[in-house]
Amino acid sequence: MAERARVVGTIVAPNTDFVKWAGGNCPALAMCGGGCPANAEMTKGSRWRTDELACTHSNAILEWIIWDTYAQMA
Repeated sequence: MAERARVVGTIVAPNTDFVKWAGGNCPALAMCGGGCPANAEMTKGSRWRTDELACTHSNAILEWIIWDTYAQMA
């Protein structure tokens, strides 16, 4: 599997292969890191597919964090 990130000085830059693999447009990508390749391989037949369980969970947690933070600001 390609390296998920490479360190450039003090900034962690996303690996372009990983971003392309992950779809590049998921708001929760930083939380799940792309899910579990083993789960994707077992459920979808390829470790390069999306791990739906991790995807669903990460998006739900992200939404909760956003709304909880918003509520605490009010």
